[in-house]
Amino acid sequence: MSNYPSENPQLPEDINISTSHPLKDFLVLLVGVGCIVGLLVLSISLLATYLSPLVPFSWEHQVLESWQQPAVDEPYQQEFERLLRVFKLVEKQSELETDMTLHIHHMDSEIPNAFATLGGHIFVTQGLLSQVQSDTGLAMVIAHEIAHVKHRHPIQALSRGVLIQLVMAVILGDNGMANSLISPSGTMLALKFNRDMEYQADETAVAIIKRSFETLDGADEFFRIALEEHGSSGWSDVFQTHPDMAARLVRIRQALK
Repeated sequence: MSNYPSENPQLPEDINISTSHPLKDFLVLLVGVGCIVGLLVLSISLLATYLSPLVPFSWEHQVLESWQQPAVDEPYQQEFERLLRVFKLVEKQSELETDMTLHIHHMDSEIPNAFATLGGHIFVTQGLLSQVQSDTGLAMVIAHEIAHVKHRHPIQALSRGVLIQLVMAVILGDNGMANSLISPSGTMLALKFNRDMEYQADETAVAIIKRSFETLDGADEFFRIALEEHGSSGWSDVFQTHPDMAARLVRIRQALK
């Protein structure tokens, strides 16, 4: 005689029902996915930091090798000559790798700004040249951008950004709500690496101008003016590519001493 029951046992009605609140389950899932995204962004950022410098600099140069400096308007010619003079002075003390070539460009914009791109191209606006009166202050800005090139920051930032976007697209897909809730955590972590690059460029820039000038008076001119005009971002710098200007200025002045 068989020992098995003749009828299947009746399963409890609440066997697949969670006893916790649905909102709690959603938050746990959200935090879990956010942690996974954060770990992936961290891994990608570290990978880009260590592997991007292995990309031959000549490859970067090929991207923008056809770029030509447009003719500088006559009213700005004197400022452009000053830019070239300070740039050449700073470049000599930058201790770049032998395959690194730099190119300085003048931009006809009234917004005070300077930035470095792939291939050693450095752009300085007319607004910055008009604002920064001392050669030491201008040299600090140029040295900062040269430092970005020296540490291969442009290729790092580009590769990190592309890889993070691809990972986000694979994980989150077209889910608008998931993107709006989870993407900011990955974005803020990536911005942390950008701010670290700015601090590193500042430190290298100070070392460069110490080799270039006997006196460092006025080296913090651009950063001091920026702080006076825009103030301190404080805690909100976690949403920005650049560090808080007040904290940054303190670091620069300490390094200058």
